Amino acid sequence: MSQNISSFIAPMFIGTSLADREQTLENVRQAVHGFGSTGAMIYDLSGIEIALWELAAKVAGIPLYALLGATRRTLGLYASLVSYGNDPDEVYRQICCARDLRYQLEDARIHAWLGRVQRLVRGYSDTHSRALNDFEVLMSAVDRHQNALRAPTLRELRNTALADEHGFKLKDCLDRHALTVEG
Repeated sequence: MSQNISSFIAPMFIGTSLADREQTLENVRQAVHGFGSTGAMIYDLSGIEIALWELAAKVAGIPLYALLGATRRTLGLYASLVSYGNDPDEVYRQICCARDLRYQLEDARIHAWLGRVQRLVRGYSDTHSRALNDFEVLMSAVDRHQNALRAPTLRELRNTALADEHGFKLKDCLDRHALTVEG
C-alpha cells in the first residue's frame, strides 16, 4: 500500500458505515477516476475493498463467500502470469491453464446468472407474461447501460422485478437510478 491511502483515500472512508461500503466504494471510485483504471491509487483502493468485504463478513459472523452469495466452499485458483523465467513455452502453458480456468469460472458465473434470470421469468407462474415483460425491460436496461450499470443496482432491479406483480415498482426503480429502456 502506498502513501495514497493515508493522504487521499483514507479520509473518504472516515465516518462512513461498514453497512454502506458499496456506496462508499462507488463514491471513492468516482473520486479517483481521474487517476485512471490502473496504478497505485486503484491498487490501494482494491486492497481497501477486499479488507472491507472481509470485515463485513467477520462482523456478520459468516464466511466471505456466503456474504458474496456463493454456496461452495472451494474456489478455483487464479493464475497471475509472472515472468516464469522468460521461458516462452512455460508462459504459453501458464496462459493456457489460466484461460481454461477463467473459462470455467466465467461459465459457472453465466450459469448462475441464467438461473437467477430464469427465476425472474418463472417467478410469477400465473403471471408469466408480465414476468416476461419485466425480463425484457430489465435486459433492455442492461443492454443500454451496460458500461455504467453496477452489480448492486442490477441486484436491486432484479429483486424489485421479482417482488412487483404489476411492473410499477420496476419502472420506479429504473427512474430512481435514471435508467432508460428502449421502446
